[in-house]
Amino acid sequence: MKKIKKRGPVLINVAPLVDVMLVLMVIFMMTSQISTVGVNVNLPKTQGKVKTDSSTDNIVISVTKEGKIYIAEAQLTLDELIQKLPIVLKQNKTDVVYIKGDKDIQYGLLIKIMGVIAHTGICKVSLIAEAIK
Repeated sequence: MKKIKKRGPVLINVAPLVDVMLVLMVIFMMTSQISTVGVNVNLPKTQGKVKTDSSTDNIVISVTKEGKIYIAEAQLTLDELIQKLPIVLKQNKTDVVYIKGDKDIQYGLLIKIMGVIAHTGICKVSLIAEAIK
């Protein structure tokens, strides 16, 4: 009878797996910054500082030139915004709302939207603009 030698545990080299995962993570981080949220509008240009926020829980209210209001890609009237914004805020668990308005919207409409946001008790409202390069 032959004696069978017992071997130790099989070791798997995980270094290539870690390398691939790091590359995928970097690609994901870069593309998540590039992707836009909401409806495409013609943003005003500014020379201010560019701030990037990597949070995925951002609530973006888009306002088109025609005065149409969107949360993400869902079109709402001003009355529907009053009703649905508190629900959306509770679902996303955030206290920041971004307004992405076309450069040609009426100032009065922007003030009405900001009034609706203020009525919900949000303490942070940011206006999105395009940086001049």
